[in-house]
Amino acid sequence: MATEGSRTLSHEVTDAYRIVIAAALAMVAVIAAALAWFGFIGGPHIDRSARVVSLSRDASASLLDEQSLLRAYLVTGDRSILTSYPSLRNQVSDDYVKLMRAVSGTRASRLVHQFGTDELAWQSGWAAKAAASSTRNSFLAADDQDLRP
Repeated sequence: MATEGSRTLSHEVTDAYRIVIAAALAMVAVIAAALAWFGFIGGPHIDRSARVVSLSRDASASLLDEQSLLRAYLVTGDRSILTSYPSLRNQVSDDYVKLMRAVSGTRASRLVHQFGTDELAWQSGWAAKAAASSTRNSFLAADDQDLRP
């Protein structure tokens, strides 16, 4: 066996090679652990978040469509515009139910519930008055008064 003073270049290279191999194995272990975490824990959370974002966009688009339809009716007075209103209301309700299912058991469920409560209040308030032919004219008159200086 060689003493410390008699180490050759071959011994030094072998020791360096062992250090490089150990570092490479440690890097592989860290990368494997990160991929395992992502696959088992992170991936489903990311999938769920992407689904919630998609459903939120759908719900927002449905609400904007509903509002635009009601505003078009208010401006024109043409009841034929409201023919697609029931299906649009169903779409808004379906979007809300899907969104509640997607966020069930998360911190976002409280926010989605508040969104549903606010949407219901809007629906029974402004939207109901705007869609009713009996209140349309008074609704427009109130808007005209709001616009006067």
